[in-house]
Amino acid sequence: MAGQDAPLVEGELARVVAELEATRAELASCNEALKSCRRIGIAMGILMERYKLTDQRAFELLRRTSQRRNVKLRDIAYQFTLTGSLER
Repeated sequence: MAGQDAPLVEGELARVVAELEATRAELASCNEALKSCRRIGIAMGILMERYKLTDQRAFELLRRTSQRRNVKLRDIAYQFTLTGSLER
């Protein structure tokens, strides 16, 4: 009887391992998104303080810069927090 159950157990184990890997990938993606969100928030805060902008105007400035330079917004925000400049 136990030998007959082995394929079922192996199949279930394979399914659980695949589900675990998918969950790990999703978690990594969520961590990246959270990191990007934080960087954008920090850049917005600097812009708001430096230029007395609202949060909406600060985000719009980052968004427009991203579109104009054809660079992801998260990368624009990260570069800005490092250099203090929205220019290249």
